[in-house]
Amino acid sequence: MNDYNDLKFFNYNKIASIGKDSWNNCVDNSNPFSNFDFLNSLEESGCISEKTGWKPFHLCLKNKFEEIIACTPMYFKNHSQGEYVFDHSWANAYENAGGAYYPKLLIAIPFTPVSGQRILIRNDYEKNLISSLILNRVEEIASSNNISSVHINFTKETENVIYQKNKFLERFGIQFHWKNNSYKSFNDF
Repeated sequence: MNDYNDLKFFNYNKIASIGKDSWNNCVDNSNPFSNFDFLNSLEESGCISEKTGWKPFHLCLKNKFEEIIACTPMYFKNHSQGEYVFDHSWANAYENAGGAYYPKLLIAIPFTPVSGQRILIRNDYEKNLISSLILNRVEEIASSNNISSVHINFTKETENVIYQKNKFLERFGIQFHWKNNSYKSFNDF
């Protein structure tokens, strides 16, 4: 039985500061884009940086033993590029109404329109409770930084239920997936 007392949040501006094992202990291995190596390569190559409009602000939750029990890839964004979600009309409408849409807070895998787990939680912890704690903290971060909105892109259906229970709105999109029915060449297709 896990002790849910003395949990503490931490933010990191580099995934390398979290560490490969600590991050990957929380990852569902069904999606390679959530793992440390992929995200770290984006940061180390300079694709993800404050200069490119993707300021890392990864959120982690630690237990009383200082072990990371949950984390989420999170970014302050100064634009909507590289998300594969086209919210430019939302940004224009918000700014035409007198608000500042950017920066926004984004929980996502950069440059990757693949659905998957976005709140990464070790298997030995209760997912609904930990997810709710993280979402509450995300709202606090947005509020204290005067952020217009929080976006969580390309989520799993099972997580959407948790987001909706925590008053997040669902945005619908359409993706087309091609399936290779054992085609050996383009002519077979």
